[in-house]
Amino acid sequence: MYATTSLSNFHSPLSHSRVPTEEVKIEDAFDCDFDHNLQLLNIVGGRIRALDVALTWRGSYDHTMAPAFDQAFGILALLRSLKMSVSCKSVEYAAELLSRLVAPALETLYLGLRYHDAVGYLDEFFDACIRVSDVFSNVEAFPRLQEIVMHVEIMADEDDCAKIETDVMQTVSGLSARGILILEWDRSSFANPMHNISAMASRSPASKLPPELINMIVRSGDFWTQMACGLVAKKWYPPSRADLFKHALLYGPKLISYKNLLDRSPHLGHYVREVGIVGIESAYHVSCLLSIVKHINNAERLELIFNTQPPLRAAEFTNIGPVKELHLECASLIEGDEENLLAIAEYLETFPRVTNLSLAGIYQQSPNPDSDCARLTDALSKMNIRSLQVDSYTAAIGVSCFKNYPPANLEKVDIRYYYNSDDFSHSLRLMKTVGGYIKVLQLQFPLKEEIDGMDPDEAFGNLTQLKSLGMYASYLSMECAAELLSRLVAPALESIHMVLEYHAQPDYAAQFHNACVSISDIFNNVEAFPRLQKIAIDVAETPQDIMIDPEAVETEVTQSLSGLSAGSRNFKLELTLATNETFGTLTQLRSLGLRAIHAYVYYAAELFSELVAPALEMLHMELEYDANVDYATQLFDACVRISEKLDDIDAFPRLRAITILVSGTTEDENQWAMMEVVVMRIFADLSDRGNLKLEFKCTSWE
Repeated sequence: MYATTSLSNFHSPLSHSRVPTEEVKIEDAFDCDFDHNLQLLNIVGGRIRALDVALTWRGSYDHTMAPAFDQAFGILALLRSLKMSVSCKSVEYAAELLSRLVAPALETLYLGLRYHDAVGYLDEFFDACIRVSDVFSNVEAFPRLQEIVMHVEIMADEDDCAKIETDVMQTVSGLSARGILILEWDRSSFANPMHNISAMASRSPASKLPPELINMIVRSGDFWTQMACGLVAKKWYPPSRADLFKHALLYGPKLISYKNLLDRSPHLGHYVREVGIVGIESAYHVSCLLSIVKHINNAERLELIFNTQPPLRAAEFTNIGPVKELHLECASLIEGDEENLLAIAEYLETFPRVTNLSLAGIYQQSPNPDSDCARLTDALSKMNIRSLQVDSYTAAIGVSCFKNYPPANLEKVDIRYYYNSDDFSHSLRLMKTVGGYIKVLQLQFPLKEEIDGMDPDEAFGNLTQLKSLGMYASYLSMECAAELLSRLVAPALESIHMVLEYHAQPDYAAQFHNACVSISDIFNNVEAFPRLQKIAIDVAETPQDIMIDPEAVETEVTQSLSGLSAGSRNFKLELTLATNETFGTLTQLRSLGLRAIHAYVYYAAELFSELVAPALEMLHMELEYDANVDYATQLFDACVRISEKLDDIDAFPRLRAITILVSGTTEDENQWAMMEVVVMRIFADLSDRGNLKLEFKCTSWE
């Protein structure tokens, strides 16, 4: 008779229907299926008296797990002792398991939890504490329960530990009322192998390093390294949090997490340097945002994107910090909408130190450039704007505000363009207004027909101080680019960076060739551009050109630009063909979302196969299925390439969560079912590793 059965995910003896045992130990593992352990409990649960569960790698709870949870934890009739050790990643999973527990003979419970001050784990920790308190406060369900030991390992700043302990005690007050709760606190470590790291650090020569060197060492580490460094010594804490909390992107559910984080650890707000606020509309989200903003006092960049009116007036951000970069994007900048223009003016008045200003509208009419924006003009005239970014809608604001008060210190202008807009004239007028001052110009070109009837000479003919030109031309706007560049007067120009989009369709390829020849002739003119020293040209493929030969394209482009290469100019020409290989430089990427419609699934797989992202932790893919034989074949081939890439553990050593969603609209249920079988077989090896979530969604009969 076995006294103890110690099991892992690798060896769950499911074939034995009757296992004589008194104690079962279940250990979680990263790349295995935990369901086997649940099935084991379903078999032997009615006979065991002691259960030890270690959850380390389990992710969030999914409602499809409910039957397995009920069967495993709902039949522990003889269980007297339960021990559960839970990592910060698995608290939601553990809380759901405990909520299904049926163990009327339970006498002792040991629960080990980890508190982590990272945004994603904080809410799950306190939600788990609340659920545990509710479950075990029920005397009828656990009439024999005599002792609950709750061991909490705190991974946070030492100064916050007392407040965290108070919050936890309040959360489990229901258990305290029963008089059976023992709370144990562990502040000593970030991870189990480092229990005495603080004491070691105080005796280490590293504690005597100069602050500049500590800052350089700590901030060169990845996320987990910086989290650990924050617990080494007090000197190490500030640099360890400087990058972790530098960016605060606030939207929807994240607002609640950030609010809870800063309410418990308000000092973290000081490390926030960049704040992004997106789509805040509900009153509750506004209240969360107000609570967050009051803790941030050192922000240098503020980005606000809203669909109607700003969720908060500028006065609410007065103390957010010395903002130097401001981005405002509004979907309702329509002609005659003075209220939005006044709101923008308020933000400019609130942040007079802004030197980098970005204004954008989303597919609406431009505000009237001749309208009276006196307050906005006055605010801009008092600012030292050095960099301005606008689009084809908000360029009109710049025209209106700068026509009487040109910005003498403006050095850089970036003009974005939305196709099918009739407002490129505002962009030309803005260039005419500020062109004599700027030294750097970034420009997206419109379609050729959209400049017909316009006179670009005044815009492109007075860029006398321009030193650097950056331009983007799609395959549809190559003719326009050549036409506008032929009007360029920029004697101080020193460098050019062009991104030109290539399309293999014969008509577009011919336009591309003719435009390159024209560009070559334009910039080979020594008298017009006497200081020009460098031209960098990136040629990008369009998604339609999946099957083109990169070498053939490079040869064609080189021949088209042969005038530059063979001319008498003494400058450096750099030519880059931006193929799929450009997807292989994302070395700092941690989260990737990739969506492809049915025509581009194989192209998406091609891109993904070139991905170099050793820091990648989360991957979400959406692939569209089409019943057409060619597209279905492309989907299967794409899945094979994706599976082969993901099988390479060395390529993604930190990848812990993969979600692949296959969606489609077929009406043939049998055909859809066959597709599901094929895709599941392709990803079978990945599914066995335990970190793949494969989903299917058919919108036609769902």
